[in-house]
Amino acid sequence: LLSGYANLAKLFKRVDAMIRLKRASFTSRFFVFFSVLLGLSLLQANSLFAAGTVTGTVFRDYNANGVQELDEFEIAVFSDEGNFIQVFVPTDEYIQSNQTNFNYGLGINPKVLWYNKKGLEGFLGKFAAQSSLQMNRKVLDDQSLNAYNPFADIADSLLVSSNIYWLNTVFFNRSGTKFGIDYARLNNFSKQVITIGPESRGKTEDKITIRYKIAKPLTINATFYNGNKFLTSEAFNNKTYYIPYTTIEPKITYINGSKFRSAVYYQYTESKNNEGVESLISNEFTMDVRYNVVAKSTITGKFSFISNKYTGIEDTPVGYAMLEGLENGDNLIWNLTIDRKLSALLQLTASYEGRSTGTNTITHLGRLQMRAIF
Repeated sequence: LLSGYANLAKLFKRVDAMIRLKRASFTSRFFVFFSVLLGLSLLQANSLFAAGTVTGTVFRDYNANGVQELDEFEIAVFSDEGNFIQVFVPTDEYIQSNQTNFNYGLGINPKVLWYNKKGLEGFLGKFAAQSSLQMNRKVLDDQSLNAYNPFADIADSLLVSSNIYWLNTVFFNRSGTKFGIDYARLNNFSKQVITIGPESRGKTEDKITIRYKIAKPLTINATFYNGNKFLTSEAFNNKTYYIPYTTIEPKITYINGSKFRSAVYYQYTESKNNEGVESLISNEFTMDVRYNVVAKSTITGKFSFISNKYTGIEDTPVGYAMLEGLENGDNLIWNLTIDRKLSALLQLTASYEGRSTGTNTITHLGRLQMRAIF
């Protein structure tokens, strides 16, 4: 099935186009969406202020002067720390800008075509693939076609903002109950140009997961990560980092029907900042448990011990990024959640989280939520 539409809304000066394709050959899913929005935007300056609720940004007083400075705010790792919000405050200067959006999704499943085949076709039928891309970019209108092309190289002097999320995954024996392998490639990038200069951050990661069921209740997983995360700030050089990392994660899972599930895993990580001297070796041991009472309640618990060996100054933007909100030395993190179905419409969730990081005071956090399901 192939369909397409184009719509031009003169009032908003917007053009949308979409193509969707289903079940052609062994392609199980495919769509492309493209839009262009023409208009005026306010040039933005950067500002941060305290908010009364959890909003996702944490203040880190790196120089211990008690003053909230622009280079001392980070994306919070733990939700209870994020009591600030980052706001891009507009100036009184208008700029002509074009905003483009390009998304696509693709799913390939040869098994649809070669379900009962043997030999080479049967082997190829064990593979499957998924790909998705989300691009959003706002640029100044320089009267060129590049302003409408989401893939064109744009100078910082013309860029307002850019966000890219691209994930590609290949599966082997995805539906097999005994053995399977997955490979995923992630690219995540964002860039914001403000009056004090551009700032970009991103992450690229290759991930391989191998699973094998050694017995009916036991499954072994081995996951390998290799990637890097980076941040580049023209205004604040102390925030710039480029951190390659490698992680190995073996895991064993025990499943007893639909009532009980338990998993134990170990995670070893090495990372180093190529823009400085900072390095990290991390060892993590985790156990999580899930217990279901059919149609009534679910209890989940998780406990992690993380031992970090960090080289460098901890209380810096680089240290916070590498340690991921934890401290050098031993760290403990635990949580317990209870979901209880009170009636056909009401569900109660009670959760408790705790952590002990280095020599800091133990943090306790509790939540209680009631939901009505219609």
